[in-house]
Order: sequence, then structure tokens, then C-alpha cells
Amino acid sequence: MSFSWPAAFKKPKGARIAPRMTQAIEDHPLLAVVYPLVKQSAVYFVGTGLVGLGNFLLVPLFTRYLTLADFGVYALIEIALLITVTMAQLGMGTSYVRWYAESAAARRGELLATCGFAAVTAGAGAGCVLVLLAGSLGFRWLGPLHGMQWIFLPLVIFKNLQGLLFCVLQASQRATAYSAAAATRLLALSGAGIWFVAVHREGIRGVLFSWLVGDSICLLLLLGFCVPGQRLRVDLALLKPILKYGYPLVWSVFMGLLLDASCRFFLAKYQSLAEVGLYAIGIKITGIFAMGFLQPFGSAWIGIAFSIAHRPNAPVTYTKILGYALVVAMFLIAAAILFGPYLVVLFAGRAYLSATRLLPWVLLPIALRLLEYWGSLPFYLKYETRWLGPLATVGVVVCFALNALLVPRFGVFGAAWAWVGALAANIFVLTLAARRYFPLPIDWKTAGFAASLWAAALVESRVTAGLSPLSYFCVSSVTVALLFLACVGYFHRDVRVSRSLFTEGAYAD
Repeated sequence: MSFSWPAAFKKPKGARIAPRMTQAIEDHPLLAVVYPLVKQSAVYFVGTGLVGLGNFLLVPLFTRYLTLADFGVYALIEIALLITVTMAQLGMGTSYVRWYAESAAARRGELLATCGFAAVTAGAGAGCVLVLLAGSLGFRWLGPLHGMQWIFLPLVIFKNLQGLLFCVLQASQRATAYSAAAATRLLALSGAGIWFVAVHREGIRGVLFSWLVGDSICLLLLLGFCVPGQRLRVDLALLKPILKYGYPLVWSVFMGLLLDASCRFFLAKYQSLAEVGLYAIGIKITGIFAMGFLQPFGSAWIGIAFSIAHRPNAPVTYTKILGYALVVAMFLIAAAILFGPYLVVLFAGRAYLSATRLLPWVLLPIALRLLEYWGSLPFYLKYETRWLGPLATVGVVVCFALNALLVPRFGVFGAAWAWVGALAANIFVLTLAARRYFPLPIDWKTAGFAASLWAAALVESRVTAGLSPLSYFCVSSVTVALLFLACVGYFHRDVRVSRSLFTEGAYAD
């Protein structure tokens, strides 16, 4: 006589629940889009984290083995390469992602070859210009590299093509390959840096050699991921509209860099270096949250945003996804505000505890960047990127004006308020102009809930500032838990009622 388990006991409970949850997600018009985005963001969190570590991990090594003068040269070279590569990229990565969504699978090899040809050509031209400039200025600030200026040429080409290929992986939503390439670059860069700088004491030359090794190995792996199976053919007729779409993005990128950096220059001019240092601590902590949330989300977003345009009810989908991302960002910002004293002590020391009061204002731009994604999206969808540069210039002008007005009187807080005000002005202008091309609905309810999280954290951080460290930690922990529960409740209710929005004609504007 054989024995068999009753049917109810044949599968674990989790195994029975999982298919039902998966089916429920697939049947929901919004969750079916959000869920892949969340999964992609989780993997990109690893990849962008590794890319960020590649940019910062070796700095303590360099400060230990380079003289102060050599470290100054290193800083100038890094800035020069950043400017050169930004110019040489021509917005090619974003253009590739845009055309990828519109191209048949059989023609994507042609798209890759055309963009790759432009990236190598522009990189070679920009690299040659940098080599010439370095040669003429070598005795002034590149003394240790005299005779080695040639190394800038392959560095610019490799970094330029590398940036494009990372976007290729984003477009095809190959987040695992993206992270593997980033991890390989980090390992190669770290190993080469230790070998050339710490072991062989090559100084600033060793830094450049380590960059060359790390970028070349990463580039070989990226080519291995992106090229096989593709029918490569350069189509010069395709290159013209791609350049027309992408090159205006260079202007907007520069405007964004200037917007973020201008506050420091005004502080240095009207206040003191101590104020600049205080502001820099806040920006350093902001960078951690940007690398941990904004960059992974942006990497996943760029790979999925253009494909959403072909779905029914695309406008409400865009608004809902970015609204939910805004709530998550505001919750993380609120937690950072409430635990601000501990973050400042951890990353800077007790001497900089006064930076805690600055955190709510320098963290706010992380959330505002998501609103910039929302405001600028119609220009990408409708091939109107030529307007992004001029519109971004409005924000820079506002930032300069607010800095000149607020920094002399309010110091570091004035600089932070100027940054927030300029971003708000930029979002307002983008939203007004974008409605001409692809009007997106405004979800005031979600935006208001997200703003309430930030406001609650700001008020409590001021009220509880005089508590003992233990009491402050307990109160902050309880508040963060309550805010988390509020977010969960909000998401649960909003997802449940949002089905009614995904009906024909739900959005008339």
C-alpha cells in the first residue's frame, strides 16, 4: 500500500502564493511596468555603486602616495578629462537609447556601429585637442607628465566609447552585464592603482596608467557583451539625426554641473573657506544618497522610459512611476534628516556637527532631480532636445541671482536655498514648455504626500535637537518607522485605486 501526501501539503505555502502574486502584478496596468523597473533598479544599484567606488575608492591611496603638488595635478587632470569626455560624448548614449526603442532588432547592429563610429571619432578629436593643450601647458601644471601627454588620447577614446557601451546595456535592460562590467572596471582599476602607485611609486604617472588599464579592460568586456550577434554597418545618413538629437544635451549637462557648483564659488567669494567646507560635507552626504538611489533609478529609467511611450495610457504611467519614486526618495531623505547627526559624525567627525541643520536643504535636490526627469521627458520623447540647454540656462541664471542675493547674508544656508530655488525654477519652466509637446498629468496628491514626509522630518529634527543622544535616537527611530508605515499604506491604497486611471480617455490633457 503506497502513501501520498494530501494535495494541500504537496507544495510549500510560499510556492502557492508566489504565482498568484506574480499574476496579480501582471494583471495590474501600472504594477506590470513598475515591477520590472524595481528589479532593474536593484541590479543597477550594484552597478552604479561599483562605478562610484571606482571613482572614489583610490583617492585615499593617492593622497598617501602622492605629494600635495602631485595631488593638485591629479585634480586638474581629472577635471580636464571630465570636461573633454563630456564634450566628446555628444549626447550619444541618450541618443542610442532613444533610437534603440524605435529600431527593429535587425537594425540595432547598424545603430551600434554608427554611434560607436561617432564616439570613437569624437573621442579621438577631443583627445588630440587635450594632448595639444597639455603639451603647451605641460611646464606650468603638468610638469610630472612632460613627454607623456600622449596618454590623454587613448584615455578620452576609451572613456567615451565605454560610456556609450554602458548605455547600450541600459537600452537592452541587461542590468547584470552592466554590473559585471562595472565590477571588472573596479577590480582592474584598484589592482592597477596599487601596483603602479603604491608598489612602483610611479606617482601621477601611475595614476594615469591605472586609469588606462582599468578603462581598457572594462572596454574589452563591454565589447564582448555588446558586439557579438550584431551586424555592424555604419550608416552616415542615420548619424545626422542622431547628432542633432544628442548634441544639445551637452549644453544641458554643462548647465547642470554649473548649477551644482556655483554655490561653492559664491561661498568662497562672499564667506570663508570654512563655510565652503561645511557646505562640502553636506554635498558629500548627499552624494551617498544620490549614488544609492537616484543613479540606480536613473540607469533603469533610461532603459525603460522610451518603451513605455508605446503602451496605452503612457502619460499616466510616466507620472505614476516618477511620483512613486519621489515618495521613496523623500522617505530616504526624511530618514537622513532624522539621523543627520550620526551621518555627519560618521563621515566627517564631531567638528562638523553644525552641518546637520544644512542637510534638509542640500538633500532636497535629490528629490527635485526626479521632478526634472518628469519635466524634461516630453522633450526626449518628441525629439526636441534642442530646447533642454536653453531651458536649463534659466535655472543657472536664477541660481546665480539667488546666490548673489542670499549668500552674503545667510552664508551656507543661502547657497543651499539658491540651489533649491534654481531647481524649482527650472522644473517650472520645463513643465510649462513641455506641455506643448507631450502633456503629462500632474499628480498633486502624491507630490503633496512626498512633501509632507520632508516637512515632518524637518520639523521634528528642529524640535528634538536638544534631546540627549539616546533619546534623540529613539525618537528618530520611531518617527522613521511611522513614516515607513505611512508610505506602505499610501502605496497600497494608491495602487489599488489607480486602476480607474488606466481607462480610455482617463486623461484628456
